[in-house]
Amino acid sequence: MSHPTSWKRLASWILVFAMIFSLAVPAFAAGTDGSKSLSFEKVDNDTVSVKLPVKDGNSFESLATSEYAPTDIVRVSIVLDAPSTLEKGFSAAQVASADSGAMRYRASLQSKQESMEKTISKKALGGEDLDVVWNLTLAANIISANVAYGDIEKIEAVSGVKEVLIETRYETCAAASDAADPNMAPSDAMIGSTAAWAAGYTGAGSKVAIIDTGADTDHPSLDAGAFEYAVKDSGAKLMTTEDIADKLSSLNAYKRYDGLTASDLYVNAKIPFGFNYVDESLYITHDEDSQGDHGSHVTGIAAGNRYVPDGKGGYRLITGNEMGIILLDYICRTRLAQGTMPADPVAVTTIVSTDMATPVAKKYGVELRRTLTGFKFIGEQIGKLEAEGRADRYIFGFEESYGYLSGVHVRDKDAVNATLLVCEAAAWYAQQGKTLLDAIEALYKEFGYFRNALCSFAFEGESGMHTMQNLMKNLRANTPAEIAGYKVDSAVDYDTDGTGLPRANVLEYHLAGGHKLMVRPSGTEPKIKVYLSAVGESEAAADAVNAALAEAAAAMMKV
Repeated sequence: MSHPTSWKRLASWILVFAMIFSLAVPAFAAGTDGSKSLSFEKVDNDTVSVKLPVKDGNSFESLATSEYAPTDIVRVSIVLDAPSTLEKGFSAAQVASADSGAMRYRASLQSKQESMEKTISKKALGGEDLDVVWNLTLAANIISANVAYGDIEKIEAVSGVKEVLIETRYETCAAASDAADPNMAPSDAMIGSTAAWAAGYTGAGSKVAIIDTGADTDHPSLDAGAFEYAVKDSGAKLMTTEDIADKLSSLNAYKRYDGLTASDLYVNAKIPFGFNYVDESLYITHDEDSQGDHGSHVTGIAAGNRYVPDGKGGYRLITGNEMGIILLDYICRTRLAQGTMPADPVAVTTIVSTDMATPVAKKYGVELRRTLTGFKFIGEQIGKLEAEGRADRYIFGFEESYGYLSGVHVRDKDAVNATLLVCEAAAWYAQQGKTLLDAIEALYKEFGYFRNALCSFAFEGESGMHTMQNLMKNLRANTPAEIAGYKVDSAVDYDTDGTGLPRANVLEYHLAGGHKLMVRPSGTEPKIKVYLSAVGESEAAADAVNAALAEAAAAMMKV
């Protein structure tokens, strides 16, 4: 009888030899034609650093080439000799809790930086003030400033300056050819989003500050009432003036603005803290922004409200279906007006997305194709058109979960493309004195109020999957004659019927009056999802039908 330990020892040796061989292969693969072979050198772990990059020698030429003239203004990080607050040994928690030792050391760094700014002005700039942009004392001891490229050596020669680094400039990606390239890298290079996410920093549970050059405080996307409406049942604790008052004396804003109070900094629930650090003032809109009218796009994209005022005293969310219809109509009408609509145009959506797409596409002579749920199936339709040599026929694709694509450069939903489309449509309507809410309301009046809703029914535990299977089996065997009082005109089983689509575990019921109900088990959760679609002469009428369908769906899901 074999001994288990012997087998384990043998397996371990086999693994060791395999690892050694894997390292040897690339080494022997090189050098056979006279070229240099690879060599391996053990590196001392103590030499590995994640600190600021150190230049070769004392020259800044390794960071910048002759692309700069001596008089060109560049943004630099002036790294000072003294360690930062964290490098000194204080923790971030100590700084956050205003630990007296940490605060004293940080204050000393700030004082030394102010003194250093004057020294640099005197010894390196001929008395001209150093154009300081910002200061760092927490993770690094740095003065960021705009200086002439030719003055960098002089600044590095000042006692107390460790090194001068030219800060990276980020340019918008430009395609080298006419071929579309959706891989935009600048944002990741600037903020390291991919690395941060991989390290587990998803932002979940965090408080987020949006630092911007200006905010349009009157814009609907920053409406305080809409924000409070969205979070009223979330249990979120909103920032108050009391929170600011508790930390007021520790803020840099407090030191820069005489007589500053917590009430001055608190704008509203949506913008609980506002200060213009560039101009050292309380003017946070573009009206008094010395840096120019650029910046609210950051606030709007990063922190815009889900809901906006509806003009009737309430708040409104534009759904994924509604935005899809707005964009489909906008693309069709503008391409026709510009003469860029292809022959035999094609739009694609999914079987669970709004039926309103059908009359809109028909109006413009667009073939509407429906796919199974998932944007990959929309991408598949693009591939088919491309195989036919007619990729230009594709004009737009959307799904109800805020997925949009108007080009053939990718085979999935494209948030960058979608954002630009929404902005373009909003600007087009704004020229007519209308909003996107006005746009969808006009489309509802033209085509009917198509309203959609989703109900999810969870089936937990070991028996959950079995229960879901039995429910779907029962619905297939016993097609209801009516649902919520509406006659079932027809039923489609996507798992058996010749729909022209891949077989799927989906049941679709077409009801009298143009209403519809679809049943589909989730592919990722122990849930059955029921998609409701109703059409009426008003929003209220359609919503009432969906409410009745929701009650009927709940009854259908009872075991």
